[in-house]
Amino acid sequence: MSKKFIQIIAMMLITSMLAGTGMIAYAQESASQQTQTAENDELYQEAIGFLNYLGIFYGDENGDMKPEETITRAEISAIILREMNVTSKATYNGIFTDVDSSHWAADDIQTAYENGIISGYGDGTFGPDDDVTYEQAVKMVVCAINWGPFAAAYGEYPIGYLHIADEQDIMDNASGKVGEKKNSSKACV
Repeated sequence: MSKKFIQIIAMMLITSMLAGTGMIAYAQESASQQTQTAENDELYQEAIGFLNYLGIFYGDENGDMKPEETITRAEISAIILREMNVTSKATYNGIFTDVDSSHWAADDIQTAYENGIISGYGDGTFGPDDDVTYEQAVKMVVCAINWGPFAAAYGEYPIGYLHIADEQDIMDNASGKVGEKKNSSKACV
């Protein structure tokens, strides 16, 4: 997998998660800056439409994208699998105590776990409906492109993952900070 391809995948994921940040900034800008922001919002909407066309973003049960809402850990797991073109063939087998087999993303969670993309909180739980944070999303992307072992060499979570993402330019043009909850287009339900 080429570095450029990996950057494209990462940017598509990060763009989807950073949507709300731009919307908040839009409301706070001066009138002279609003024209540029409107153009950016239009480009953002085109990107969301393209990701929907590719089958990566589905929207909620009504097809609404809802960019002002935060994205959950289950949703980002499903997005990453779609981004990688990995179909959930696994049937959820109860690996996490807080994920019921009837959860809409249970099979995606199982598949993401089996592919080393997620590992849960370490206490037997995953938190499927918890908002994903910047560093959690970075870790999932780094693991999805099989750089988790390299990240571990730079330190424990989240430092090693943030370091490898920075070193490999995965997060170029993406903003975020540790602990920050990410907005999305509610793309996975």
